[in-house]
Amino acid sequence: MISRLKAHLLIHGFAAAHGGTAFALSQVPFADTAALTAETIAMVALIVKNCGSGWGEATIEAFAAQQLARFVGVEIAKHGYKYIPLYGNAANAVTSVAITEAVGWATYEACKTQAEAA
Repeated sequence: MISRLKAHLLIHGFAAAHGGTAFALSQVPFADTAALTAETIAMVALIVKNCGSGWGEATIEAFAAQQLARFVGVEIAKHGYKYIPLYGNAANAVTSVAITEAVGWATYEACKTQAEAA
């Protein structure tokens, strides 16, 4: 099982990467969506691997639900602010960081629960 400190460092590292990606690519159509999805999949895969868990049903459901939330949140922020230079980029980055944190911690908790049940 991954320690809470290691999970903290991993999740915050990916959240920072998400923020940078979202800020840099928010005005390029679909570029940030593809990059952020790849980064999120990598984060979840690392958390699951470090937990010693597999992709169980609970983990897959948690990941799918948060991916949908991330997509909706980022799309709302992007379409609401994307034409305002810098402000739109910042709004997209902040939204992406917050959702990445939620996805990471939900995945960690799902893995922890799955490990405790085993």
